[in-house]
Amino acid sequence: CLTPQTGSISLAVPIHDLDDLDDAALIFAVMYEKALRESSAWWPYFNRLPFDHEPLPFLWDTSDQAELRGTEVSFRVEDDLRAMREDHGRVVRLCREHVAKLGVLFPDGTVPDSTEKRKVTKKKDEKKPKETKATKREDSDDSADDSHDDSDSDSQSDSQSDSLTYEHDHGPCGFRAFLSAASLVASRAFHVDDTAGQGL
Repeated sequence: CLTPQTGSISLAVPIHDLDDLDDAALIFAVMYEKALRESSAWWPYFNRLPFDHEPLPFLWDTSDQAELRGTEVSFRVEDDLRAMREDHGRVVRLCREHVAKLGVLFPDGTVPDSTEKRKVTKKKDEKKPKETKATKREDSDDSADDSHDDSDSDSQSDSQSDSLTYEHDHGPCGFRAFLSAASLVASRAFHVDDTAGQGL
C-alpha cells in the first residue's frame, strides 16, 4: 500500500514534514513515485493504469471547461483549482527545503521561482438593476447609512479581489503533474488507518 510513510518520498523528506502537508502528502508521494518510473516499487501499478490521470473536470482542456461556464460545476472546479494551487504551493515550498535530496524532481538542483498573481472576481449576483428615480433616492439614503460602516465595504472589497502564489506548471513537480497525481488519489485512495491515513 502506497502512503507517504511507505513511499520513496519518506527517504528524501522527513515524515514530520510530510505530515504537515495533510492530504497533499499522498499526492506528493504519488508524484515522486511517478517521477522515479522504473526505479519505483510501485511502477508496475502505475504502468498498468489506462491513463496517467483521470479525466476529471479540473484537467479538461480550456475549451471543454468553457462548456461548464455558468454551472455549479464550473464554480466547484474554480474552487478546487484554487485549493490545489495552495496545496501545490505547500509541496513546492517543502521541496525548496530538501531540494538536495530531490534530484529526480529537480535534476538541476534548483526549484523554479514562484510568481504572485492578483485576480479580480465578480460576485455571482452582481448584476445591477435598472435605475429609477425611486431607486436613486434609496441608493442615496443607503450610501449615507453605509458611510458609517467601514467593515461591510472592506469585506465586500476582499471578496472581489484576491491574490495567489503560482508555482511552476511543468516538470515532474509542476502543477500539471500535481493535478495528474491528485486525480489518481481522488479516484483510488482509501483510508488505511488513523496512523497511515489515506493510501493507494
